[in-house]
Amino acid sequence: MPSRDALLWMHKVLVREVQAAGWRDRLALSHRAIQRGDLAGAWEGLREVVEEESEVVEWLREGGHIAGVENVAAVQEAPAANRESAVGAAVIISPRTWVPAARYDYHQQKRVERLELQELNAAWLAGGGKLWVSADALLPEILQRLQDGFPVADPGEAFLLRSNLWGDVDLRKLRRWGEHYRGNDGQVELFRDLSIVLNRPRLGMINSNKSWGDSRQAKAIFARQEWNKVPVRWQEYLWYRENVDWDAYHGVEGYDRLTQEMFDGNPFAAFKVANYILGKTRFRTLEWGAVQRIAVDKKEPLRAALVRGLEDGTLIGPEGYDRFAMEHFSGNSALAFSVARSLLGKSDFECLGWVRQKRSRVQEQGEILATLRGGTSEGTFLGPDGYVEFAKRHFGGDAMKAYQVAQALLRPDEFAELQWGIMRLTPVTEQTRLLDMLRAGIEDGSLKGIEGYVRFAELECFGNLQKAHRVAQSLLGEDDFPSLQWGSVQFMRAADRNRLQASLRSGLADGSLVGLEGMRDFADREFGGSVFKAGRSAKQLLSDSEYERLS
Repeated sequence: MPSRDALLWMHKVLVREVQAAGWRDRLALSHRAIQRGDLAGAWEGLREVVEEESEVVEWLREGGHIAGVENVAAVQEAPAANRESAVGAAVIISPRTWVPAARYDYHQQKRVERLELQELNAAWLAGGGKLWVSADALLPEILQRLQDGFPVADPGEAFLLRSNLWGDVDLRKLRRWGEHYRGNDGQVELFRDLSIVLNRPRLGMINSNKSWGDSRQAKAIFARQEWNKVPVRWQEYLWYRENVDWDAYHGVEGYDRLTQEMFDGNPFAAFKVANYILGKTRFRTLEWGAVQRIAVDKKEPLRAALVRGLEDGTLIGPEGYDRFAMEHFSGNSALAFSVARSLLGKSDFECLGWVRQKRSRVQEQGEILATLRGGTSEGTFLGPDGYVEFAKRHFGGDAMKAYQVAQALLRPDEFAELQWGIMRLTPVTEQTRLLDMLRAGIEDGSLKGIEGYVRFAELECFGNLQKAHRVAQSLLGEDDFPSLQWGSVQFMRAADRNRLQASLRSGLADGSLVGLEGMRDFADREFGGSVFKAGRSAKQLLSDSEYERLS
């Protein structure tokens, strides 16, 4: 257990480093625990904040548990290059290797990674590289500098580096980060390159998703750069990308084996990492089915319980759905549905008769049903205004969740009585502003037609044309929506329209996209294999005569 002084020091560092508002509250609670003498509670709270993302935790663990150093003052005051000796002689640095999370020693691997970063940073500095921001700068500050076009670092002469752990590095990319760091591979490489120039091994993507500033800014960045929230550290992602033979893990059995061998039994992380590294088209060839949300060792007992429930009828219908959720998932209906669908074949799952996934806990459903039926009879939850009122009262303004919960719990005829129309994707707090904006855009013409469609998507939906169409349609209703003259929904991002149009015309000119096989190739490359989306997009982007020549 670290001393009181060590915990206070750790708290001070974390307050400076951690930006997410939710963690701020946890840090405040930990500080109060220190003040009242609950050091164990404070220690657990502080560790939870950063878990595996901060070398501060590692220093304290090493100081308290590996080297037996009670006083961490030496670690605090020691230069970064000397922290190993400051911690104590019991710390041993082994040859530089990297193995997946399920097989490595946490402390050993972090030391290996830190030494690698120090050597890369030293090589870059020796070649004339310079850092134009503070080495302790927070991510929002760094991001704003990159967005404004100011360099984070001067690449110097030694801008091409070779890492024993993470491959080739070209630090010149930091000059034009938006162009070079696109896609999930680009996101990972950006964090690798920033970690090198800042010499900060604790800079990690998991923490970064909460630290790019306000949530809207973060969403805009992730949409523009085509990033996802990768569930592992960038160091691990790069190892998986370079070292895993994905084809050796084909089928559901391969999915389970990879989860156990490489991801410490976490099937969600295995699924996401494989999907992001391989891309949708190649990932589909693995034939893993739906993402699994339970540990591999729990699958067979749950599958057996589902099969028994099908045979004796105890898990069939809404009552069976609730029973399975209560018995195995503490009433978590959404998780129960997801697990059952992933474990059973399509026909067996349909035999369960679980029509819709419920986003409410079993324990809450009786109260929600009574509220909905009461509100229907009284008229308080009828129509669009009643929809908004229900979402505000019971789901914090989350209109999408309110709709899904009500639709799953009520009978179809009861739900139809509510007259809510189309499900709204936006929070209640945003709907008045968006509705006023759409009506004004119809009146002055600024949001009419394809140009207006693209403009609204870029302004309010991060360029997602499909979402923009659904948002506008749900807010305006069937009577007013046609006034926008947007036509049918488009399954692409605004930023991709010109590129896709050029690709189609090029494929039309050289014949590579003509015919059904050409359309399938285009669908695999651009739309995750959906021929419907590819065909719809081609029709929207090409003239009638050009589209006819594709067939």
